[in-house]
Amino acid sequence: MPVFDGEIRKGDIIGILSIYNVTVGERSRSLIRYLLKTFKGNLVFWKGERILRKEFEVKPFQFKRSLMGRLEPLISAENKELKANEVDTIQIEEIDFPASTIVQPLAGKNHLWGVILDIFSKEPLRMVEEERKMDHVVFLPYKDLKIKKGEPLGIVNVYHVTVLYEPETFVLKHGGLFPAKL
Repeated sequence: MPVFDGEIRKGDIIGILSIYNVTVGERSRSLIRYLLKTFKGNLVFWKGERILRKEFEVKPFQFKRSLMGRLEPLISAENKELKANEVDTIQIEEIDFPASTIVQPLAGKNHLWGVILDIFSKEPLRMVEEERKMDHVVFLPYKDLKIKKGEPLGIVNVYHVTVLYEPETFVLKHGGLFPAKL
């Protein structure tokens, strides 16, 4: 769902998908094949008011998420008028996320008259292992409303993760689970 005017070009990275493996066997075999690949795409980001693209190579990785996360409130940093059922962005009070964390909006803990669809920054995308800051949300209001500076908009879960850099190590350690040929 677009929030800004612009152009999506072939090869642009338009999102990141987390896949949670819940079984072993056939699913693990296909997951291992996926983890051994690399993908190239264009990282699209702002520099001032200009949109830039930089080719980026992504190697999928596994991570282990902490069992407990911390809740982080999303507080509006601006006054803004919104129209019902029209997605818009709202600047929020800047939040620092430490290295090795992932962020997930908490469903059911949103603003009374809208929902947080995503949290982002206009800075270039950073790796999970790097510190980053977020200062905007994508918001979908259910009715026309005026958001006031300082108003809570929702909550995100922040989980610490341990990135497993070597899927090959996983294959070696658990190779007995798989047939000789992948």
